[in-house]
Amino acid sequence: MFIGRGFAPYDVDLVFASNGQEGLDAARKEKPSLILLDVTMPVMDGVECLAKLKADPELKSIPVIMLTAEAGKENVIKIAQMGARDYIVKPFADDAVVDRVSRFIKMNLKSAPAPAPAAVVPKKEIKATDPIKVLVIDEFASIVDSIKNTVSSLGWSVAGANSPEDAMVSYLKCSTDAHVARGLLDMAETKRMGGHFSEALVVPTVADDNAPDIILMSLAFNNNAALSFAQLLKSIPVLKNVPIVALSLKTATTEQNDGKKVGITDFITKPINFGELPDSVMAALGVDITPLYFSAEGIVQVAVLPQALSESGSRLFARQAKKKIAGLVNAGFHQILIDMTEVTNVGVPILRALTTIINEGVALQMEWRIVGAASVLATLPAIVVTNMKLPALKDISNPFQGIETVPVYETRDAAIISF
Repeated sequence: MFIGRGFAPYDVDLVFASNGQEGLDAARKEKPSLILLDVTMPVMDGVECLAKLKADPELKSIPVIMLTAEAGKENVIKIAQMGARDYIVKPFADDAVVDRVSRFIKMNLKSAPAPAPAAVVPKKEIKATDPIKVLVIDEFASIVDSIKNTVSSLGWSVAGANSPEDAMVSYLKCSTDAHVARGLLDMAETKRMGGHFSEALVVPTVADDNAPDIILMSLAFNNNAALSFAQLLKSIPVLKNVPIVALSLKTATTEQNDGKKVGITDFITKPINFGELPDSVMAALGVDITPLYFSAEGIVQVAVLPQALSESGSRLFARQAKKKIAGLVNAGFHQILIDMTEVTNVGVPILRALTTIINEGVALQMEWRIVGAASVLATLPAIVVTNMKLPALKDISNPFQGIETVPVYETRDAAIISF
């Protein structure tokens, strides 16, 4: 599909084969100007096919470009010694293949008018209160189960698959675009053994209610299957806007860098911090989480800070609260009550959220009050000064300069009356 799309504007004939033996037979029949040869294939792999091509007097002069997931020095030297003219590392972009091929053969653009642009499926807007649909692709069922247990209380739904191939087949079976799904499903099922998704020339172009809102996918599958799958999704209009968050070991930096190139949105490292997971998902989705924390009581705006606020949730809150508070002032609110009733221990996430609210509010001339346990919160100025030394809070500004204690109200009613 990628190669077909890349060469579509050019006046070239493309011949495809699914394994080395088919490729060898096709080369003998077609006598192509150039061969793109995958290394990892069933029946006959690319290395054996290359050897046979170079042993055939009628075929040995045809330039061969290898497609490989292994860019190691030994592998490159081996295929070069066997006669390959060049190699392309997977995952690759379609225009990169065209550029490499153009170095060996001359290609002319078609004279026909350009095809109509692909249909654009608008990006789905998701609210923090929506039942988010999560697709988890991981080789370990325990990961899928743990994610289900983590988000079930939020009303989210989780579908699991133990490989990218199974994920695509499962999606296509329930796709609302039945005609297109059938064609893609046949393609996917015939390619599952080889782990490739190719030759899918027709893709869904309409909104699909069965599409996931976000995909969490392991990077540990063999042959860079996860990265190839990510590339495929980005080529399907109805799925191209679905964020992909990779699950990977912290040390898998090469895979993470390759993932960024194919459009992976973010990374969650294993072992997974499940307490942070929901906030990481909402951050990747670009969800406005402020409705979970802000509400109005008459002319007073209330911001509730829960004890369970996570580190990632706190960072997301701090980014979005600035815009939220500006919007509140524009809407006529000039009083904000910070409800910290649930807070029994003031840690970094709470401090980041609290100081953001107060600093932004004061900058816009909002009055503020705090509700909670005085025994925990009265010494907030000292707590802030102590924690500002931590790297995680180095960028915050202390809203309690010159204040030793802050008034803390036991109830919302008492705080509201005090304004």
